[in-house]
Amino acid sequence: MKHVDMLREDWAKYCAANYKTYRDKIQALNKRIKKLQIEREVCAENHEYNEVEIKDEEIEIARKHLEKCFPINFEKYVQREFAKDFKTIVGTRELTEEDRLFFKIYFLREYFGFKVNDVIKKLKINHRRYYNTYKSGMELFFPGDDHEELTEVG
Repeated sequence: MKHVDMLREDWAKYCAANYKTYRDKIQALNKRIKKLQIEREVCAENHEYNEVEIKDEEIEIARKHLEKCFPINFEKYVQREFAKDFKTIVGTRELTEEDRLFFKIYFLREYFGFKVNDVIKKLKINHRRYYNTYKSGMELFFPGDDHEELTEVG
């Protein structure tokens, strides 16, 4: 759980830094969107439907730029961090289906803080498969690491 708390803290710092960086751009884009919406309404009232379509497209483009300015949500941040770690751990090794299942379990446990029963329900596997997969994966990818995982009652 410490790892999940650290990830949440890092994510909060990342969001704060990005917001400060993009604050002016966000405000400018919001003003632009409001201006375009007003222009669109005027065009609609004047029955200038081609202009309405153009304004809609411009509004959509401005919204896409706005989305890029906002910091990512926690789930995407965690996925990005996991991807970095995953590349380091796996390298060029070919993964079996059991290895992939292990990394799904590991991802949910270590990066989102899911409990054993929650992981089992989410992945729709039984307790025995969960523990066997987790144990073999830990021995294969993290040899020498002591984890209290196997003592946890599911």
